[in-house]
Order: sequence, then C-alpha cells, then structure tokens
Amino acid sequence: MKNRYSFVLIGVLLLGLWSCKGTQKVIETSERKKPKIEMINGAMDSLVTKYPAIDHRTKLIPFLDQVKANVEQKDWGSIFAKCSKAHYKTQVVDMKISPTQYIAELFGLHRVDNSIANEKGKITYDELRTMQTINYQSIAFDGTIITIKGKALMEDGSEMDMEMMLKVDVNGEYKLTGAVG
Repeated sequence: MKNRYSFVLIGVLLLGLWSCKGTQKVIETSERKKPKIEMINGAMDSLVTKYPAIDHRTKLIPFLDQVKANVEQKDWGSIFAKCSKAHYKTQVVDMKISPTQYIAELFGLHRVDNSIANEKGKITYDELRTMQTINYQSIAFDGTIITIKGKALMEDGSEMDMEMMLKVDVNGEYKLTGAVG
C-alpha cells in the first residue's frame, strides 16, 4: 500500500513540475459574451495539481464573471469582499493607501503610463466609475498566484491594460490580491 502512495505522489509531483509555467487564454465569444477557455501549456492542469480539492474548471470562470459584473455595476463593496483580507489590511490600513487607489491597483490601473488617476494624481470613485468593463485575455499560474491579463474599457472608449492577481485562500476560495508597496 505504501508503494502505491509513493507512486501516486511521484506522479503528481512530476505532473506539477511539467505544467507549472502554463498559460491559458480566455477569448470572448461573440454569441454569449461568456469567456471560452483555450488551453495553452496546461495552466488549468497546473492549478488542479497545486490545489486538487478545488474544481477550477467550474469555479474560476464564474468568479471572473462576478468580478466583471461588479466592475460593470460599479459595485466596489463586492470587489472589496473578494479581496484577500491580509493584503487589504497591509495596503489600506497599515500603508494608508486610499480604498479607491487600492481598487485601481488591484486591476493594474495605477502604474506609470497606465493610470486612471486624475490631474492631481488622485483616484476617487469618479475615476473608478470611468471603467466600463474589463475583458480577460490570458490567465497564467505561477506558484501560488493566478495572474489575469486583459483590457479595461473606459468611458471615453479607450482601452487600458488590465492585470489582476488572485490567490486561493485556506478555504479554497479565490481572493483578489496584489503586490505590496
């Protein structure tokens, strides 16, 4: 029996090493405007290997759909509820970043040459409301972070690069997170 478990463990480890740098593209379909998954280099397989108790194939896309709907509805409270509590505390409470800047940073919209900040360099709810929707273009998994890249469509019709990071918490739930600092 012990040899059987050793064989399974070695197989899982080899599978994890083989697929740990995978990438996955999400392509908008014109029919239903729901993301269609196209596998590239086993990103979803890597997630399944790292977190086997979570059914990523049925949970990740609905989570991303919820985030997109929250942005479209300007439901920032639901965005905050989807955040890692530890990351939020570090950024907003400890480092005194404004909640609106925190949201912009979650979506990669407060970087050099890619910021929704106003002419005074501040981000208010008015600036956040200029984000009309987000579209996902790729998903990558590296270690414990899931990186989603795409575009944010702005009120004036322009597009900005969008990048958000997710992690899986101890309860197996996806949480929005980001860099610290």
